[in-house]
Amino acid sequence: MTAVVLGLIFVGIELAQNTAATRAQTAQAVQMDLRDQLNFSEKLAEISVKAPEERTPAEALMRQQYFFRAMRSYENQWYHYSQGYLDEDLFRGYQQHLRITIGLENHREQWDLRKDMGFFHPGFVAYVDGFLRENPPLAPLRTIDDSQSGDKPPQ
Repeated sequence: MTAVVLGLIFVGIELAQNTAATRAQTAQAVQMDLRDQLNFSEKLAEISVKAPEERTPAEALMRQQYFFRAMRSYENQWYHYSQGYLDEDLFRGYQQHLRITIGLENHREQWDLRKDMGFFHPGFVAYVDGFLRENPPLAPLRTIDDSQSGDKPPQ
């Protein structure tokens, strides 16, 4: 009987350690995904500062693909958070990047156009729409003076 109790305690400890390791691995994977998303190539940066009417069709496609790649990254973060694999504080910090992405030229329009077409998980769509109602999109960082913006992180 004592051996059974000790065995169950051991299994419980192993499960707790496995859960902690899984959460750490998830946080690392999400961080790497966000880092890759934010790693603008020089070409994409040049395209991003061009007026939309000056972009070639290929450049416009690159901008659109950036939008999808970014939103998939945010959807991945939301999924891991909703499944309990990503710490709430990390998730809330990552979501500030979502506000900047949606604040980029035509990205809000892209979101509003694509969100109901089945491109994204319905739970993610509901989350983003609710989040943006409470946390309006931000202008790109290059145009924000953080000391004067008065913008506060969501509670």
